[in-house]
Order: sequence, then C-alpha cells, then structure tokens
Amino acid sequence: MKTKKNKKIVIYDPKRFILFLSLLMVIISILIVSIMNLNKSYGQEIQESYEFYIVKKGDSLWSIVNNHYPEKYDPRDLVKKVKSYNSLNTNIIHEGDMLKLPEIYD
Repeated sequence: MKTKKNKKIVIYDPKRFILFLSLLMVIISILIVSIMNLNKSYGQEIQESYEFYIVKKGDSLWSIVNNHYPEKYDPRDLVKKVKSYNSLNTNIIHEGDMLKLPEIYD
C-alpha cells in the first residue's frame, strides 16, 4: 500500500506572491462591487413624469395631443404614448375621464 506524501507549497519569491494576492483581492473586490451595483440599477424604477388632464366635451385624443404638445412632435406617436400611459385599448374617451399626459422635455 502506498502512502500519500504531504506536498508542501514553496514560495520562491515572497514579494511576487504578495503582489499576486493583492491583485487577486482587487479583482475580487471590483467584481463584488460591480455585481452589487448591477442589482441596484435593475431594482430601481424609473419615474416618468406626467400631468393630469380631465377630458372635456368634444375632446378626442387627437385634439388633446394637438393642443397640449408642440407641433414639432408627431401626433400619432403622442396618441400612442397617451394610450399606453392610460392603458387604453381604443381611442374612445369620455367627458370627465382623467388622463395622464406624459411630459416631454425639450
């Protein structure tokens, strides 16, 4: 029966070994911080700003976006955005409805 010999680790250059350990610690620290920051960025919600608008008699989504936003924006895109903000499946709105209108920053 063969017996296992205890192998010893020999450090030939202690300065080089300490440098290696230091670099290894720095790399591990950077990885840990990166992972922690990655989780924070995905865990936070992005707040979008909007204002409320109460629908008046005769209003349509088209007329609201044409009156509320500058002409340089495409009203079709704005209608889609307003529908998305308010979870609307159709363009039908009624007098007294309260709509969220997204704010656009120039």
